[in-house]
Amino acid sequence: MLRRVLFLALTASLGTSFGQARRELNTLLMEATFRITGPAKADPQKKITFSTVFFMGKPKRPPSKEAFYVMVTAGHVLDDIAGDVAMLDLRTKEPDGSFKKLPFQIHIRDRGKDLYIKHKEADVAVMYAALPLQVRFFAGNS
Repeated sequence: MLRRVLFLALTASLGTSFGQARRELNTLLMEATFRITGPAKADPQKKITFSTVFFMGKPKRPPSKEAFYVMVTAGHVLDDIAGDVAMLDLRTKEPDGSFKKLPFQIHIRDRGKDLYIKHKEADVAVMYAALPLQVRFFAGNS
């Protein structure tokens, strides 16, 4: 069921035909998936929590240096990170076709108040996220 929901959301957000999105769903999800890290609530001095997040949505770019997406991950991932900020390991595509790591801080809380929402029953959390414009992960994303 979750795979079907993700498929439909990606299809709608990318504006692609049903057949094209179906052939490329795995690739689209991999290109939109990144690592998230932060100090572990259990022991912020010694342990780091890390997991993955993925982004959905066709960006609407206001006149700024960022694009806005929806970040999706497991609810416990964000709950387990101490503090207001987590680190994303984004990537940029270089002119030669290679990828370069782009560390990026993202605010997951504002003075201790969660900026994400969690599903009442499923272990899923979502939040809006502003990413630098140079991060490209969907084919045709400009």
